[in-house]
Amino acid sequence: MTAAVALAAAAVVMLPAMPAGAHAGVLTRSPADGAVIWASPTSASVTFTETVTGGSRALIVVNRTGKVLSTGASVSGSTATARVSSLRPARYALIYDVTSEDGHRAHVASGFSVGVTDPASRSRVVQLGGYSVRLSGDRVGTRTITLPWANAIGEITWTYKGIPGPFTWKLSGGKASGMLPFAGTYTVRVNAFTSVSQNYAFTGTVRITA
Repeated sequence: MTAAVALAAAAVVMLPAMPAGAHAGVLTRSPADGAVIWASPTSASVTFTETVTGGSRALIVVNRTGKVLSTGASVSGSTATARVSSLRPARYALIYDVTSEDGHRAHVASGFSVGVTDPASRSRVVQLGGYSVRLSGDRVGTRTITLPWANAIGEITWTYKGIPGPFTWKLSGGKASGMLPFAGTYTVRVNAFTSVSQNYAFTGTVRITA
């Protein structure tokens, strides 16, 4: 192995950890991200890797307009819970907003559906911030985004108007996956690392259809 190759390999191994990874991570989430369930849940919960604190919006479930369909959010130790109203067949977002032991705020949304499966959708290339990325489909449902850099790690966030929290996907091996539950326009922010010194940060919009 030449010195140049050795240095390049070391740079990939020493990729910086994402800030979120240094704080409270998620152990379990119910309903899980991308879950398709066939009966309305009576409760929702998220369990973290450490003790967290939170208020009345520590955990909520909302529909595509941002209407809150849960009540009684509370935090006990490392778990946030809430009661859920009867949900009709549709797609929803579960959003948690808690603070970890080191004072870091974790505010993330994930999607799930009740009685609605993902529609088929062809992959396509979209332009984000001047870069070409591949999206596994441009319809609602669980999708995968692939960046031009196969070794990229980091985070991709999808912000949807009216939803009080970003859909956050972990980026690994140049790919990230998660559910996009609602049709409409998302603002997409990419923060990708390919080495200790190379960071790609860019923003764009993607239109998702029903």
